[in-house]
Amino acid sequence: GINSDMVTLLEHMVLSHQVILYLNEYYSTKIKVKDIADALNTSYRSLSRKFKSETGATISDMLAQIRISKAKKLLLTTNLSMYEIAAAVGYENEFYFSKKFKQQEKMPPISYRNNVFK
Repeated sequence: GINSDMVTLLEHMVLSHQVILYLNEYYSTKIKVKDIADALNTSYRSLSRKFKSETGATISDMLAQIRISKAKKLLLTTNLSMYEIAAAVGYENEFYFSKKFKQQEKMPPISYRNNVFK
């Protein structure tokens, strides 16, 4: 039959999948991991630990990846300003957005927009 390790693994996968769905749905809002944990009836620590062991990333890292991915699409498909894009993907200001973008993409958002269109 199915052993308990397998059941635990599946539970973690379902949990991680739910977290990712939540992040994809609400990335443009102010997300707190505690709110996700509450929504999934689990503790902050337990959720964070299970997510990290399952995905190799923290929930914050995953949220940043999703936000930057959405921002890249906006950079290439709209003429929105950095401020507007930052707000649209859930960052409070364009400076923090630019810093997070640069960490992930190794270039500032404006360079990303300009390079792709050359």
